[in-house]
Amino acid sequence: MDPYKSIFWKEFSRAEIRGLEAVQNLWNKVFQENKDNVTKMAELTLVLNWKSWNHYDDGQDELGDLYDTLWSDNHNFAMSHFTGGDLDYYYNTTD
Repeated sequence: MDPYKSIFWKEFSRAEIRGLEAVQNLWNKVFQENKDNVTKMAELTLVLNWKSWNHYDDGQDELGDLYDTLWSDNHNFAMSHFTGGDLDYYYNTTD
């Protein structure tokens, strides 16, 4: 999957400049707008995972922890919300 298919990476990168609360608020907004769209939810899950690892690698543990929590919330929702072909798509894309 092309990591730049959506603008999630860029949006979260911009939010990081404003701090943890801005990242959380952006996730709240993006999640609400896309929670029924399996393609967007898969992309969001991937971006949250990549962001988490990037920040841990850079020694920015607070941001890494936040992204890890958001990834977990996003992933758990998707795994319990999507069924059938949508769940297969989500699982195969994010695995």
